[in-house]
Amino acid sequence: MRWPTRSSLTTLCIAALVVTVVGCAQESPEEQVARLRTQYTVELNGFTVEEPEPAEGDAAKAGAQEAAAVASEASAAAVAGEAAMEEGEEAMEEDEEEMPPGPRPADVILHLLVRFGGDGGEALPGVTVEVTQADPSGKEKQRTRQWIDAAGMQPDETRQVDLKLEGVEYEDGDAFSVLLREGVPPEERGAYREFAETGS
Repeated sequence: MRWPTRSSLTTLCIAALVVTVVGCAQESPEEQVARLRTQYTVELNGFTVEEPEPAEGDAAKAGAQEAAAVASEASAAAVAGEAAMEEGEEAMEEDEEEMPPGPRPADVILHLLVRFGGDGGEALPGVTVEVTQADPSGKEKQRTRQWIDAAGMQPDETRQVDLKLEGVEYEDGDAFSVLLREGVPPEERGAYREFAETGS
């Protein structure tokens, strides 16, 4: 049996090193993004619910109710005064009734903690996360993909980011969760903005 010489071993090591370097250099843009995504973590740190402002129609109705109440103090003998008083009383009775419980449109602001590990490679312009809304019993109501701007993050940096969900059908007791999905299949990467942002 013939043992390899020192020079042949050196040649084999160099060849293996060249193959490794060439393989790394040939990493596709999609593979690079997929690798960098594993260096991010996203954690939900609470949320805030913003109720919408009353519409102009509601403000006009409130003004009509106030005018009707003033008119009700006028002479009961006046036909116009009586009609205004009746309308004012009906409007006030409706206003005193409690709003029925249930979903209502609202803006929800998710407070997120985003961390970039940065173990090799520049930061991505942002990452796409899966946001889930569940009712008070824990049943999923909806799931959406949301983009988080994380441009310019430095290695080992943690940043607080507010993500606004507009027009959510919110009900008291609803809960939200945020997931940075691992191992996105190649056929689904088109739905994730970070892959498109890198020109893949």
